[in-house]
Amino acid sequence: MENEGNTEEELCQLCINKENFSNKREEAKECLERQAKRMKLQSDMSHPPALQGCNVRVKIPNVDRSKCNPQSIIAIVLEKTTDEFYRLGTKYGILKQLYARSQFSLCTEKFITLRDVPDVDICL
Repeated sequence: MENEGNTEEELCQLCINKENFSNKREEAKECLERQAKRMKLQSDMSHPPALQGCNVRVKIPNVDRSKCNPQSIIAIVLEKTTDEFYRLGTKYGILKQLYARSQFSLCTEKFITLRDVPDVDICL
C-alpha cells in the first residue's frame, strides 16, 4: 500500500512538471513576440518608408556577380504592397523579387524616372 501512495505522488509531481513546462513555453512565446515587435519598430525607425518614384540603391549579392561587375544597381520604387514590400524597377525592366525596406537604401539624386522603366520582368 505504501507503493501506491508513492505512485500517486509521483504522478502528481509529473502533472505539476508538465504544467510548469507549459507555463514556461507560453511565457517564452510571449517574450519572443514582444522582442519581434521591438525589433520591427527599431527597423521601421532606422529605415523610413520609400515613396513611389524614389530612386534607390540595391546591393547585388556576391554570388550573383563577378569581381568586375558593379556591387549595386540603381532602381526606382514602383509600388508598395500591402505587406510592406516594394516592387522596384530599373532601366532594364521590373525586378521580379519584392524587396523589404532594409534591403535597399534611398538615393538623394534622381537617376531614372518611372517612364524609363520598361514593362519587362527581369531577375537581379
